[in-house]
Amino acid sequence: PNSVLLDKVKLIFEHGMTQLKLYFIIGLPQEEDGDIEAIIDLAKACRDLMLERASQTGVIDHIHLGCNLLIPKPYTSWQREAVVEEKELKRRISMLRRGVSRLPNVSMSMMSPKQAIWQTFLSRAGSDAAVPIERAARGQSVASVMREFRPQIHPEVFSTFPRQLRWHFMRMG
Repeated sequence: PNSVLLDKVKLIFEHGMTQLKLYFIIGLPQEEDGDIEAIIDLAKACRDLMLERASQTGVIDHIHLGCNLLIPKPYTSWQREAVVEEKELKRRISMLRRGVSRLPNVSMSMMSPKQAIWQTFLSRAGSDAAVPIERAARGQSVASVMREFRPQIHPEVFSTFPRQLRWHFMRMG
């Protein structure tokens, strides 16, 4: 599978493109450290192709990894999944950042775990989320809202949903 992607990356650099952005999701169910290492390895392989082209043109290009954290959304295959605990997400992000920092001309951007927690809460909660949302809309910081409503937010975010989902009555299509 990566061979097809790497063939396309090679074509991108051969045709004079100087910027490449790759997108990834961190925190998927059953994700292991090897998966994070595979992202780093893929970035390195893309960088090697970039440098191969740079040796011919004298122009060193740039690769950017755009990384997001899993936010289980309704009507996706992950809608019932729990978000990985914040401490573990931070560890995985740190692992990825360390790997990318060893690759010159490769950068990355990453959403924060707090942002992922808030977005997951918004995508899963029902009408009971009205008060926290109203507080944030009136200017209370999201961090403060998340602390204040932690007992309400965390079960929505860090639990799987074996029961019927709130959005079950809506039909797509």
